[in-house]
Amino acid sequence: MNNENKERNFGLLGTVFMLLSPVPYIGFLLRLAGILLLLISLYNFSKLYNNKYIFNKFLVGWILNFIGIIVALIMGMGSLIPAILISESKGSEDARMAMFGLGIIFAIFIFYGVCVISAYLYRQSFDLLGQYTGINLFNLAGAIVFWGSVSIIFLGLGLLAMYVGWIILAVAFYSIPQTREPPSPQPTNSP
Repeated sequence: MNNENKERNFGLLGTVFMLLSPVPYIGFLLRLAGILLLLISLYNFSKLYNNKYIFNKFLVGWILNFIGIIVALIMGMGSLIPAILISESKGSEDARMAMFGLGIIFAIFIFYGVCVISAYLYRQSFDLLGQYTGINLFNLAGAIVFWGSVSIIFLGLGLLAMYVGWIILAVAFYSIPQTREPPSPQPTNSP
């Protein structure tokens, strides 16, 4: 029987740390530690079940999400520069604000698209893990995270759904049964 205790505990702890990321001052560090533990857990599960896509889908989703956030921030902040550089003679205050507003809207759409694609890749990773472990909560967590990311556009209600999805993911990791090691052989009394 495979020993899943280490992978289970890393996944559970990583997910809990990710859920604690809103904590002031240390939230970023908790999120970073959580993502690293979750990546280690999924890597170990991919080796245990001999399916590299459990890890690869999640890793590609996370990298895409990270790059998308950076690009969206750069585009959003970059739209402020031309708005500042336009002199008063070339345009009015309204034109500068419109340029800045268009940049922000474009950055939001980039962020939204990347968030949905990343959540889809997370869902595929969690679905594979659910198939191998036999725990359907992984599938449910993946679906809620994905549909939560799709519904972020509706006044941010998707953020709450995504948070619930990560809570369900923690429960899914907790639901993996702890396998017991085979008992060690007892010394025999020889005459």
